[in-house]
Parts: sequence; structure tokens; C-alpha cells
Amino acid sequence: MPMDDPFRLPNFIDLDLGTRIGGGQYYNVYEFPDLPGVLVKTVRADLADENGFHRKANPIRRRRLLGIYGAMARELNEFLIQLRRRRGLLGKLPFARPYGFVQTREGLGLVVEKIADRTGRIAPTLRDLCRSGRFEPFHLTALNTLLDRCKREHVVLGDVNGQNIVFTDGRDGEPEFVVIDGLGEKAAIPIHSVSRYFNGRRVERLRQRMLADIQKWSRQALGHSLAAAATITPTRRVEKPETVKRG
Repeated sequence: MPMDDPFRLPNFIDLDLGTRIGGGQYYNVYEFPDLPGVLVKTVRADLADENGFHRKANPIRRRRLLGIYGAMARELNEFLIQLRRRRGLLGKLPFARPYGFVQTREGLGLVVEKIADRTGRIAPTLRDLCRSGRFEPFHLTALNTLLDRCKREHVVLGDVNGQNIVFTDGRDGEPEFVVIDGLGEKAAIPIHSVSRYFNGRRVERLRQRMLADIQKWSRQALGHSLAAAATITPTRRVEKPETVKRG
């Protein structure tokens, strides 16, 4: 399904025709060759009880009516709020855009924008960049730009961390970080959705936490590099015996 025709979704998607490219505490994420511009996120089956409630949540959250689809609902709510604020003119969002739902053997699948690099490969997460020693000053600038934008445009980042922010230059050629998960209000009283001030404070706390994580992951990457270098046995030079000329 090309990105210029995003709404012609099948009613059912066979997950065996795709590739599971990742996941986390909540979702499985699949990529499909016939759907090049999108990914499909499904809720992990082990999280649901026989009635579709979250079996690992605390007793209060376990009985919320949306059950295991609560996180999807938060993402869609935030998308609709941003749609209203922009009068329906979305443009390029600071997060992966949702496109709709499909049925799968793992239940409801949320179809979302695939954030990839210029070659079409899945964009690396912030944590991946740091742990591989690839995090550069321009990445920090891009991260601050993202957080500043979320603060300015009142985008609620409910559960965002270094694993659900990715870096790409594949959207329009400009380097940027994009949120791929963790959107929306988690608090029972939606104070961050209602108040730009309190949401801004949350964004600043997230910024400080991410800066600390970047330092930690970068030190780990440096430590691993030094440890690997220390295990390399230097090549011993073998001297050739001198040839004795006979007179």
C-alpha cells in the first residue's frame, strides 16, 4: 500500500506474510512488503485475559473498559486532538501518524506511518544510536528541536523514552527525531492535555531524563569499545633471518 493511497486497507492481514521487526512491553510490530509505507502494531497476546482486560495491570487499571486497547486509544485521542488544533491540516507531525485498524490473528492491529531512513530501512532509536557510539552533536540538536516542538504545539508525551523515539532523514530529507509510541494522556485527570503549562513541565522533565540516559548509554558504548580494544592481541612481527652471502 503506497503512502499516497493510505486508506485502502484490507479487512484482515495475515501476520505470516509480514516480518516482526520489533516490539516492547506492550506491542508487537510487523512490516509487510505489500504495505511499504506503514507498520502494523498489535497488542501482545500474553497481556490479555479471557475478557480482553490487561492481566498484568494493577487492580484499578485492569478493569478499565478499553482493556488492552487503552494505549491505542490514547494514541488516537492525541492524534485527534492535534487534528482539531490544526483545523484538519496535519502536515508533518512530530509523531508517527495513525491510519486505521485491521483485523489480525493477534486481535486488532493499528496501522501507523513507517518511519524509515532514505533507503527505506527502519529508523534507529535514540538508544540504539547511543549504544552503538553513533550519537553526534547534531542528534542532540534534533532531539531538542523535537521536544521544543512538542512543548510549543502541546503534544502530550505520556510514556516516551529512548526506545520509542527514532531518528530519520527519510521524511523530507531533513534530519529529525520522531515519536513512534507512548503518545497521549495517561493520568486519570487529564491535566497535561488540558494545561499547556503542566504539559510543558512534563516535557522538560522528559528532556532531563533523556539527557541523563544519553550520557549513560554513551559511556556504556565507550566502555565496550575500550574493552574490545583491550582484548585485541597485537600482531607480533616476525623478523626474516638475514641471508649470509658466501664469498
